[in-house]
Amino acid sequence: DLVGVAPRLRARDAAFEPLSTAIEEGRLVSFSYAKPGEEAARVRRVEPLALVFADANWLLVSYDLDRASERMFLLARILSTPRTLGAVDTKRYPGVTPEQHAARALDALAELARRQRARLEVREGSDAEVRLRSVASAADTPWREIELGYTDVDLLANRLASFGSEVRVLEPEQLAKLVEARLTAVVSDHSEVAP
Repeated sequence: DLVGVAPRLRARDAAFEPLSTAIEEGRLVSFSYAKPGEEAARVRRVEPLALVFADANWLLVSYDLDRASERMFLLARILSTPRTLGAVDTKRYPGVTPEQHAARALDALAELARRQRARLEVREGSDAEVRLRSVASAADTPWREIELGYTDVDLLANRLASFGSEVRVLEPEQLAKLVEARLTAVVSDHSEVAP
């Protein structure tokens, strides 16, 4: 009965517990963060507001002290154990709970996914079709076109590349190029090199 089932198990990100504790205790934190497109990780100093689970990833909702604005950070991109810095400024968000911050962040992510759309073709009967299908066409072809929303183009590229030849990105072009680059790197990493 389980033929064709490929569970994806992942332990919670290492930064989750320290950040959760910092939120509960009202503590500022710093951590090293690797942002796609930047050569080196940068230290971020934030007031952690909430942890949310969206698009199969944990995110930190926070107030970035150096940029003086709210930011979200993907826990998987936090490279160091969050280090506490001191107490939060209680005047910044008087009476706002972590649950309220989380609800607002999830609404913002949902709106972003409504605006950012990707068109794909998935091979009929494939794992990709089962996992990604939101609307299946009735065309008589081995491919089904689907459309899905996304919040982070790099994360979506990673996910789509994991399906290999089961997915073809139709648009946006940036996503197609990112998936192609990931698949090219896999081929390059696994090609035989002559001695």
